[in-house]
Amino acid sequence: MKNVFKIPNLNPRKGFKPLRGLIVALLLPLVGSFSACSLADALKPTPQIDQYGLDKNATFACLVNGQKWEPAGSTTFSPSTSALYEAYTDSSLAIGSYNNLKKQNFGFYIKPLKVSKFVIGQNSPNTKEFWLTFIDESKYPYGQDSKIPKAFEGFINITSFIPLAGSTAVKTLKGTFEFKTLDYKGDTLKITAGRFNYGN
Repeated sequence: MKNVFKIPNLNPRKGFKPLRGLIVALLLPLVGSFSACSLADALKPTPQIDQYGLDKNATFACLVNGQKWEPAGSTTFSPSTSALYEAYTDSSLAIGSYNNLKKQNFGFYIKPLKVSKFVIGQNSPNTKEFWLTFIDESKYPYGQDSKIPKAFEGFINITSFIPLAGSTAVKTLKGTFEFKTLDYKGDTLKITAGRFNYGN
């Protein structure tokens, strides 16, 4: 069998020039990516860490049984934290935040939405639906969607909300939350020091 891969001639007088061009071509994108990363890092706001070790500027952050929890594994097309506002369906708001590395996610839903504090078990008569949940997909049995445990105690406090005109996107959404829920085994999960700061 013929060896189709030929080792380049490294003789400076003969084969080095094409090899040098190849090396430069391979290194240029890396240099660009290092520059871009440095610029992106430089433009990030300096983290302001609170007493729980959470970044005050984070889009979404909380403690799960006392352990720091933040979204992770986001991409441009699939952000870790999202907020969807449906103005034409009783002004409902859905918030989702995901940690793809841990395979855990939060889900919040309020209908209708207003800038207010929503307390589980103490909803105003005008609130048609309101729930909070936390799911550990690495442990939760698949096909058990109907048994997803919702919070049985806690609150979500919407402190600022501005929808983006003409779309379901949210321009500004800020608030805090704390609640207790169950895992799939029935053990209590305590979500504390929660906050979200979505949009501008």
